[in-house]
Amino acid sequence: MCILSNPLKKENGITLVEVLFSAVILAMVITGILFIFVQTLDMSKRIDHEYTATNLATARMERARTVIESSGFDYLTDLRETDTIIDETGGQNPNGEFNRSTTVTPLDTNRTQFEVVVIYKYRGNWKDNASVTLTTIFSTIQ
Repeated sequence: MCILSNPLKKENGITLVEVLFSAVILAMVITGILFIFVQTLDMSKRIDHEYTATNLATARMERARTVIESSGFDYLTDLRETDTIIDETGGQNPNGEFNRSTTVTPLDTNRTQFEVVVIYKYRGNWKDNASVTLTTIFSTIQ
């Protein structure tokens, strides 16, 4: 008597289709993780630029206070500037990533509005939504 093996008998192991299906799922998971990683790095850089722009604008405000205390209220207009390209230290640098404008607007004989706008490069471009604006009113009334 000859015993033949049953061709319908199940074999242990995995098929090529199962391996390919697993590889596709793994690729989708890795792609999702990489996307989140890239977005986190991008957001981190934007937050860093926002923080630096805020510090640059605040430093300009402090400079205005120093000018008023040392030289007088009339010299505040010397701080006017338009589209000055600066680096993260506030120094003028044509390759800087920040653009600062300072406006000085007299409101009346005793009050002057002082506004600093710092725009930063986001993804290599100057964008209006990537900016920090600080405004204050200086007064000669004590």
